[in-house]
Amino acid sequence: MWRLSNNGPRHDQGLTEDRINSDEFIGFLDQIIEQHDRPIFLIVDRASFHLSRKVRIFVWHHREQIRLFYLPAYSPELNPDEHVWEEIKDKQLGRKSIKNKSNLKERLHAALENLKANANRIISFFHLPETQYAAE
Repeated sequence: MWRLSNNGPRHDQGLTEDRINSDEFIGFLDQIIEQHDRPIFLIVDRASFHLSRKVRIFVWHHREQIRLFYLPAYSPELNPDEHVWEEIKDKQLGRKSIKNKSNLKERLHAALENLKANANRIISFFHLPETQYAAE
């Protein structure tokens, strides 16, 4: 998992082939809380683990430290993170052949690290007409 901010990306956990569940997401939230001394506002989509009872209880208990704001259903264009994946798929991985799962994971990690080093490109995702709300 990683978080994307208008200051650039932060890669917090490694890539995974596994499905993310509520417990993993809560661990991610806990990590974010520990790294900041001011309240965090996190924009998330409506993935089932974001909406789970377990996550809602965790966020309620930490409401002074973290707040989740949910994107409307079926609105990927409002999610700056979707523009990251578009960049990775279209401009970094492109039409190059993938040899196996390990090769895909290696190339994906390298592409994310490459993008992480280009904070200006990440910031540009927050200046698109449909994502400007997140930069304010």
